[in-house]
Amino acid sequence: MHKEKESLGGIHMPPEIEFLTSLRVLSVFFNASISVSSLLPSIILGMTNLRALEFPNWRLVGSIPSELGSMTNLKSLNLRSNRLTGTIPTEILNGTLERLDLSYNRLTGYLPTEIGLATKLTSLGLISSKINGTLPSELGLLTEATMLELDQNPALAGSIPSEIGLLTNLELLRLLRNAMTGSIPTEFGSLNQMTSLLVGKNSLTGPLPTELGVMTNLNGLDLEQNHFTGTLPTEMGLMTAWETPFSRFLLYGNALTASVPTELGLMNNLTSMKIDNNLLSGQLLSELGSFSRLSNLYLSHNNFSGSVPSEFGHFANLARLQLEEMPLLSGFLPSELSLVTTLGVLNISGSGIEGIIPPGLCRLQNSSCFFGGDPYLASIFPHLYGCRLSFDCNELLCGCDCPCLEE
Repeated sequence: MHKEKESLGGIHMPPEIEFLTSLRVLSVFFNASISVSSLLPSIILGMTNLRALEFPNWRLVGSIPSELGSMTNLKSLNLRSNRLTGTIPTEILNGTLERLDLSYNRLTGYLPTEIGLATKLTSLGLISSKINGTLPSELGLLTEATMLELDQNPALAGSIPSEIGLLTNLELLRLLRNAMTGSIPTEFGSLNQMTSLLVGKNSLTGPLPTELGVMTNLNGLDLEQNHFTGTLPTEMGLMTAWETPFSRFLLYGNALTASVPTELGLMNNLTSMKIDNNLLSGQLLSELGSFSRLSNLYLSHNNFSGSVPSEFGHFANLARLQLEEMPLLSGFLPSELSLVTTLGVLNISGSGIEGIIPPGLCRLQNSSCFFGGDPYLASIFPHLYGCRLSFDCNELLCGCDCPCLEE
């Protein structure tokens, strides 16, 4: 009878595994609390031909073994969604590794400058990994990288390294919900393969660089809830891709000023535009009415003036139109809005709009009205899928369930 080899938290590892010397991929999915020292016994570390080692969602505890660096053929290391602690061992950052995912762990310390040694790395995942400090400039040495996911690390501060602009193969950059400061590097103008630039919910400042217009392949731009100032660059109108079902243009919660350039009317493949809670002014852009795929349009809490364009009645898929808290808006609500049959939420409260609400919009006050295509979801989540018409009932604005005063 042969002797059992090392076990994985009570699950015995077959002793024959040490004879699988040609094994290239070891991917195990399990849901238990296991120490790393039990999970990665010496017989695994001795499998020198392994190309991929994947143990996501294992609730692993302990630190990442530096001995993993001795696996010289390892190209993919996935320890995502565990409970790992300690620092990222520099030994695993070598010229062989192509994919590294340590997201959703409980790590400490900085991202080591030795990350620059992993020159073949194509994807780096450190989402909600608890790393802190600043991003090293050595990230600029990862010239093969297509994806950097470094978001949701509240102690990750400092500026965005301008050297990231050297990563001309980069398609996705996620820095959401960190504590980043400084401005968006102008060097990002070289990232013409970028499809998603997501840096919302930081403390970034300064004007938006005109170089963003070079990112003509963008399908997602998230700059929300920062401290950006200045105007919207006209060059943003060059971003005409927006081909995915989830193409988003999110700039809300900054301090952007002046009018929206007409060039943004070229971005007509957008599905969501949120530029609310800024200091934008001037007329509402009538060109937005040609955005046939747009489902969410947030313009509220700005200084826009004038009337709502009749072209807004041309929307083919609009579900939500937010125009609230803009007292400088004036004139009547165009009757053409009644033609937007997909519209489920319209908010004009706190605006200067007057007259009679077009009767066709009164359907939004019907309890059976829903949007999103699923009445069942609407019944369970009425705040998400139920229709709403919000306006101030007064002597200047009436209609629907708000009786108009007779002269």
